Amino acid sequence: MEKRYSYIRYFMMTAVLCLLFITAIPVRAAVSVTYPVTYQQTSARAVVTYVNQLRQAGSWYWNESNTSKIATGTLNAVTYDYDLEKAAMQRAAEIALYYDHTRPNGSSCFTAYNAGTASAENIAAGYTTAAEVYNGWLEENKNYAGQGHRRGMLKNNVTAIGMGHVICNGVHYWVMELRAPVASPNTATSAVNATQNVTVQAENSYLDGVQLSVPAYEQMTIGESYTLAPQLLLKGKNVNGWETKVPVQASYTVTSSDSSVLKCTAQGSGLWKMEAPGAGTSTLTVSSSSSVGSPSLSFTVTVGKVNMDYAEISLAQKEYTWNGSAVCPKPVITYHGEVLKEGVDYTLSYLRNGGCTRNNGGAIVSAFAISSGRFSGYRSIGFNILAADIGKQKISLSPAEYVYDGMLKEPEVIIPGLVKNKDFRVEYQNNLSVGTAKAVVSGLGNYTGRTTVTFTIRSKNSAASSESQKSTAVSLKRPVISSAVNKKGKKIKITWKKQSGVTGYQIRYKTGKKTKTIKVKKSSTTTKTISGLKKGKTYTITLRSYKNSDGKTIYSAWSKKKKVKVKK
Repeated sequence: MEKRYSYIRYFMMTAVLCLLFITAIPVRAAVSVTYPVTYQQTSARAVVTYVNQLRQAGSWYWNESNTSKIATGTLNAVTYDYDLEKAAMQRAAEIALYYDHTRPNGSSCFTAYNAGTASAENIAAGYTTAAEVYNGWLEENKNYAGQGHRRGMLKNNVTAIGMGHVICNGVHYWVMELRAPVASPNTATSAVNATQNVTVQAENSYLDGVQLSVPAYEQMTIGESYTLAPQLLLKGKNVNGWETKVPVQASYTVTSSDSSVLKCTAQGSGLWKMEAPGAGTSTLTVSSSSSVGSPSLSFTVTVGKVNMDYAEISLAQKEYTWNGSAVCPKPVITYHGEVLKEGVDYTLSYLRNGGCTRNNGGAIVSAFAISSGRFSGYRSIGFNILAADIGKQKISLSPAEYVYDGMLKEPEVIIPGLVKNKDFRVEYQNNLSVGTAKAVVSGLGNYTGRTTVTFTIRSKNSAASSESQKSTAVSLKRPVISSAVNKKGKKIKITWKKQSGVTGYQIRYKTGKKTKTIKVKKSSTTTKTISGLKKGKTYTITLRSYKNSDGKTIYSAWSKKKKVKVKK
């Protein structure tokens, strides 16, 4: 019986996780090893078409001296042997553990089946498709010594072929078995394309120990979690330059030296959930238990805080219009889809907007991580505060009507909450002659734009006529300030004589260019204390009464002025 066999090595690069390994530990002699492989028999059977094309095309191979080519002529097509396929599938699983034509139990590869009158075996590792492995076995550019696979496929006395293809530990393994005659009966079976556990008998001399591998997550952040999947690998002896490892059945125990830093929870099926509740370091110990060995390993995991740079920050809008109150938009801050909480994860600080109370154009809101939390650093986002339109404010003039006396008229412009020459300025037009005059109000600082408010200057005759039509029923006397005295606490107390027939009073007080007006709405009130004044400043105070009548407000003339210096 002629026996011819050969092997081929093929290296491919793969991207893998960083793994921690424990040094291989010797296994006990003569073991029965069970491990999972994924059969890919549809792709395995596809190789047969290529082989028959080669055999029937009139091919060749080199003679032993590499001086001439030996023509094979047209050879018979080989028949797919489903009984031989079972042996090829078993051998494909075996070379995943021990990559050689000798079986892991020390016997010849041909003991896997009835060899018949002629036989040959081709093995390969690393190729992913039928076309790739066939081209690897084709060996057209090699000499006689390198054409062992080619000569096996061109044997003139073989009639049957069976193929095996498995994926084990991420590597593809292929086996071609050739023999004569074809099994009888040769009953077709469905291709197996599924993961199955196989049992292989192995002698210690063909094994190289067990190895525990664990993905090395040595750096984590608070709140992070991952699934740990330890794997116990049985190694075959490296005899042909190909390192083989198969995952064997084992149970695992994972412990943490400090569960406040790293928490370990079993998830079943050999999986463990690792969670990092707090900052610090913890030693992770992984122990295995199996029939071929029980190694363990330990490594240190450092858990740190999450830098806020990795969080996402956003605002509902990037522009806000000043409305007289604080402009402090609240950002939304997320980390991996989790919405962080103000006061728990961070505090807010507003920059370049006057502490969140005034507009200076571009502003910034920053989220600073709370030191006792799981985050560090800060995250910022900018926004704009747009000046408000002065024309949209409520504006009134006091008074709104004058009698011509040859003097310029400049009524007081009153905008609630706003200060003249800080928030707005006023220019007067046509305010000397009889007719309609204008107060042009322009925004300053937080306000922009300009608007015009009109008032009337009447002639003396028209004013007299108008007054006669109004009736003398509406006539307000000029009020009298009884006293204006500085009080402790930078205050001025004003007392005046009560007037009958009025609705209330207005008090105006002025220092330098700043003038303020306050209203007393009760006619029975005859005293008012003004606070918030500046020490050392002299204030000019005057008073007038007003009456609401027929939908209009009638004002008296202003009282005589009182000057008071704030000394205390």
